[in-house]
Amino acid sequence: TYAFRTAQLLGADLFNMGFGGGAHMEAEMADFLAERTDWDVATLEMGINVIPRFEVEEFREKIDYFITTIAEKHPDKWIFCIDIFLCRHDFLGNEKAEAFRAIVKEQVQRLDMPRLVHVSGKDILTSVTGLTTDLVHPSPTGFEQMARNLSFLMKGHMG
Repeated sequence: TYAFRTAQLLGADLFNMGFGGGAHMEAEMADFLAERTDWDVATLEMGINVIPRFEVEEFREKIDYFITTIAEKHPDKWIFCIDIFLCRHDFLGNEKAEAFRAIVKEQVQRLDMPRLVHVSGKDILTSVTGLTTDLVHPSPTGFEQMARNLSFLMKGHMG
């Protein structure tokens, strides 16, 4: 996965709490992650699987609680908030993808914490060639591109 490859490129151990297709930014998960102290850096990828499921305001409410809860409990830790990477919604004209991206970015900006970083998903997966034929899931090439771009960005912030 790109999470594993990112950790490799950073020389870090990975503790992956990802839920493929099932991460819906639940308040309970935010509370659970916020209470954990066994991590040094977090990446939070939010949005792609909920585009058809949530309306914009529901997504905004979930993002507000999810990011705020984790970040305020860990102001001393680097937290990288990744919005929606390139996907079929970009090619189908679904405006929710851009709206969801803006919500993640705005929440990070609103909190204005020095170690809380917004990451544009389009900056880590930059080409349709990194997707499988469903235009949702990254291909092996896409995972590698994501890992390289994300690790480069993270190194730039963390030094």
